[in-house]
Amino acid sequence: MSGSSLPDRVEGAGRQGSVASPAPLEGEILRQACIRLLESWGRISAGWMASQDEAEEALDQIAVRLAALRSEAETELSADDVVRPLLQHRLVEVLRAELLTGWERDERPFDDGAAAVLRLLRDLDEYRARLWGAWQDDLAKRLSEPDAFELVVELAHDLRSPLNSILFLSEVLRSGHSGPINEHQRSQLGLIYSATLGIVSVVNDVMEIAADRKDAESDEAIPFSVEEVFRSVEEIVLPMAEEKGLDLVFTLPGSDRCMGWPNQLSRVLLNLTTNALKFTEEGGVEVSAVRLDSGRTEFSVS
Repeated sequence: MSGSSLPDRVEGAGRQGSVASPAPLEGEILRQACIRLLESWGRISAGWMASQDEAEEALDQIAVRLAALRSEAETELSADDVVRPLLQHRLVEVLRAELLTGWERDERPFDDGAAAVLRLLRDLDEYRARLWGAWQDDLAKRLSEPDAFELVVELAHDLRSPLNSILFLSEVLRSGHSGPINEHQRSQLGLIYSATLGIVSVVNDVMEIAADRKDAESDEAIPFSVEEVFRSVEEIVLPMAEEKGLDLVFTLPGSDRCMGWPNQLSRVLLNLTTNALKFTEEGGVEVSAVRLDSGRTEFSVS
């Protein structure tokens, strides 16, 4: 990493752009989007297995590539040319969303801001196309390595939260909670729900296999953190609770450490909490852990 901050480097990269476009304006818009992305990295990075420093390094290269995009002759990049192609491929998508949301909530848009944002979106699409070869090469390389299954699990993990949100929102719309719909729309929402549920089943199968593999390595109880188990459950179900306006409370025992099988526990609590949120119309759902006199810990969802 260089001594200057990423925002400074992005702004500098913007000044290197072609004279044909207002590069300083685009550089500033991109800089603000990168700042917002990094500030929320802890929230959006779950399952990505990338630190904030790695994300910053990848964003740094994306910014430089975007600035030089119009003058580059090559049509695609190799894996050796790119810092973490898989991570960059995901960051391009997040940057696209951040550019749009940032522009929408800007109370005093830049002059010609719409045109600058559109140019950045177009450049991101072109960069993603050039990145495709490097992304494929890196994916193929990682799939041939001993930790290939970990990559599959990482990708499956990324899918769980958005898929659960699609399931829940389609059910909310189909039930009429957001306003009246006709029968044709109800049927279409049912198809969306069914198709998404099928994908969720595949994702859950991958996660089950991963959990079984870990369990097979040791059938003995292991020490684990109750708070970490609760956090993994909350990450998936929180969008459901927020959409229904329900409180979601996790109550920890006096001592956070337990001996047991955290993978199985997470699966059971996730299933119970999802069902509780689905069938609760007001109030909230509480997931709690209580120490018993016998030394065991009792988990409950109410």
